[in-house]
Amino acid sequence: MKKTNRFYIVLLLCISLFSSNAYAVFDPAVNLALGKPATARDTWTGDGGAYAPAKAVDGIGTTSWMSAIDASSIGSWLYVDLQNYYLVNKVVIVWSNSRWPNAAWKMQVATQEPDASGNSNWVDVYTGNAGTDVVTGTGTYNFSATPGRYVRMLGVTRSMSYGFQILEMSIYASDVATPGSTATSMAISPSSKALIINQPAYQFQSAIFAENGVPMSITYTPTWAIQGSPAGASITASGMFTATQTGSYTVTCNTTYNSVNFSASATVIVNPFVTTQNLALNKTSTTSGQTALNGNDGNITSRWRSSAANQKEWWQVDLGADYVINNATIKMNGDGGARGATYNILVSLTGLAGSWQTIVSAATIPPAVGTGMEINSHTFAAVPARYVKYDGITRGGWDHNFAEFEVYGTGFYNAAAVSNFTSVLFNNVNVKANEEAALTIGALDQNNSPFLNATITGVAVTTGNAAEVTLVQRNSVWYATGLTVGTYTLTATVVDNANASNIKTGTSTLTVLEARRVATINMATVLPNNVYVANQPIALTVSCIDQYGVTITNPTFVWDIQGTAAGAVTGTYNYTPAAKGTSTVIANFTTSAGLVQSATLNFNVVTAAPNVALSKTVTAISNATTPQNAIDNNLDGWCIFPDVPESLTHTYDGWVTIDLG
Repeated sequence: MKKTNRFYIVLLLCISLFSSNAYAVFDPAVNLALGKPATARDTWTGDGGAYAPAKAVDGIGTTSWMSAIDASSIGSWLYVDLQNYYLVNKVVIVWSNSRWPNAAWKMQVATQEPDASGNSNWVDVYTGNAGTDVVTGTGTYNFSATPGRYVRMLGVTRSMSYGFQILEMSIYASDVATPGSTATSMAISPSSKALIINQPAYQFQSAIFAENGVPMSITYTPTWAIQGSPAGASITASGMFTATQTGSYTVTCNTTYNSVNFSASATVIVNPFVTTQNLALNKTSTTSGQTALNGNDGNITSRWRSSAANQKEWWQVDLGADYVINNATIKMNGDGGARGATYNILVSLTGLAGSWQTIVSAATIPPAVGTGMEINSHTFAAVPARYVKYDGITRGGWDHNFAEFEVYGTGFYNAAAVSNFTSVLFNNVNVKANEEAALTIGALDQNNSPFLNATITGVAVTTGNAAEVTLVQRNSVWYATGLTVGTYTLTATVVDNANASNIKTGTSTLTVLEARRVATINMATVLPNNVYVANQPIALTVSCIDQYGVTITNPTFVWDIQGTAAGAVTGTYNYTPAAKGTSTVIANFTTSAGLVQSATLNFNVVTAAPNVALSKTVTAISNATTPQNAIDNNLDGWCIFPDVPESLTHTYDGWVTIDLG
């Protein structure tokens, strides 16, 4: 019995000792930035979402974040939230070879969350210049261990004639940071925030910081308030802020800890809801097919595809909050695989089985009209939704696919709010002559939230020549058609479904501009050649001329590249073929009405630079051996005096000339 008890006690001690030391050692070789949230002041958008801040911490050495590429890149920054506090002591940056910041730049560390403008309690830990610090494109920057959670690269001046480009930023620390013992300050996180009217409640946080800048793990009772208690906004005892009116607000937090008073403030800007914002952009998407995120990444050169063999495939997006939506737009960008595919569009507030409502039935991807940006824009009566689904019925030529799926709405949806019909939302519209305009009309409640239990009973032209505008209603949506150039005032009448005497009106300014179209697109290579080289950029010159002979400035092209050489057009018209073969590069110019003109260039691409001297005309100072031997792709060679013994030393003024044609 004693043996058993002794053995049992010893076993417990071994387990206890092992457990207390498990996972206690911090590993300074771990890249703390990998996969963490990254934020930038600005990002170059020339290739859709290809250069997002997250690309700098994704662990993939071929993706990158790039700042603005013109003079606006001065002061660009990128910071990473490590999501914990560490004693940061090293940053490794893989710079793009053509985007080294060979001017002043800094590494900075902060303990407090940056506000919307990037302001925080930044500490400079390294000042560098990649022109002297880096010779291979990769820089390792060591500095004294500094407590922080946020690490930033700040470009003080401009990088070369472009901006900053980081393939990967890795961050390392010597240990986890612990707070000091003395409370010195309080801060609200974040110190400034931009919100949207009627956005779901936003949670502000407060913290008391020690003398080393790390927040202390202490218990205190915060008192939250809105300075001056303005109407239209409120904040709870736990720091949850909501606003039903636009404007600027100051949020305050006060407390007493160890008999010392602490206070902090934050600025909140509440903006109106923008009905032209794409609510689906970069939101979480899922699919039964391939690469869901390609369907809403803002990049029209990427594409979501279903599995080719299946008829019933789906793609859906989580908008991240409850909205009232009234439009779903599908952009094709020239791919013919889904032509003739049929589909439904469904919405749901929960995404659960049985909760889906069909809002677009049996729509069809249209047949190809040339190549370019065909758009299926579906406007429908406003409905509440958080999840929106493309539900394939029958596939097209070989699959379901699209370049972008976009969602638009009129505001946030709050089902729990007590709602009364008080006003009408009627947005101004700018269109080109002869285009059809879908009118955004909605009922609002006392909180400026969408009020769904109302009906639009009519729309009329109240200023301007009514004969120039045709107003029609289809499926509860109003459209203006047959438009000629001019300015008109439209008035919409809306009736409360529960109270027929509650009638409200709203007005909109309809501006119809003369339709500017592309008459010609001129495209050529800067240095014309018969043969081009794979993986080498080819500079293109591209210009658009309208029907009046005037150059269209800053045209936006949709590029369609066909053929085995493949590749892509990037930046200001640089075509880089990816392989040997032939390719056709098509520049499509689009307007809101769709494709209107194209231009085409053909390329013959080899895998390496061709010998342009091969078999061309050649002359020489001496024909002792045939000069043509120097360029016949045969190693027999040419020399001036072949009969001179190699043992003798001679000096001659010799020459050979090749006409490259």
